[in-house]
Amino acid sequence: MPCPGLTTRARPLLEHALADRALAPVAGRLLAESHLSEGGDLVAAEAALTVAAGAAPQDPDVAATLARLRQAQGRYAEAHAALRALAAARPGDAAVHESLASVALTLATLANARGDAADRTAWATRAAEDFREARRDAGDLPAYAAGEARALEMAGNLAGAEAALLHAVELGGDAPAARVTLMEFYERTGQRQKADAERRKAGDAAAPQKRRLRPLPPSR
Repeated sequence: MPCPGLTTRARPLLEHALADRALAPVAGRLLAESHLSEGGDLVAAEAALTVAAGAAPQDPDVAATLARLRQAQGRYAEAHAALRALAAARPGDAAVHESLASVALTLATLANARGDAADRTAWATRAAEDFREARRDAGDLPAYAAGEARALEMAGNLAGAEAALLHAVELGGDAPAARVTLMEFYERTGQRQKADAERRKAGDAAAPQKRRLRPLPPSR
């Protein structure tokens, strides 16, 4: 990602470069990223990306910035579509699949909030699939297994979520934090005996954190 300060100072040059079809994809993307990085003018970012996409509709870097813009606009379904196109252009890119999973989870959460169980399940299932793709691309990492578990739980596949969490514990070398996540899953799903067993295995990591009080200053 470019330095925000640098692209801000370069905006006049980048805006001028938009008129050149050969330079428009890079110039438009950098302009849009400048606005996005500073939480600025989303309308200007949209305009710059429209020119960039018109000059190079298949450019994967433009697609990646478009996905960021759509998320900033709250247009998550369009962000997901842009990321899906990017995944096709960049096979084996774990970061793209992780982003796809994250956006799909957001869409599942929004569907849940409006009471649309079918849409929630569909998006959560897609998120789980993309976490699995990320695991295949980048290696079997605990974070991806835990992400898959979150998605499967939201999709209502509790057996699959439990299996993914157990796998995350295994991958994490029995780390207490992974045990705590598994314990919390069991608590949410009413499996008290399993939750208690994981709490014992997690030890101090599962105990509520107590606020450490500062000692009183000595009286004078």
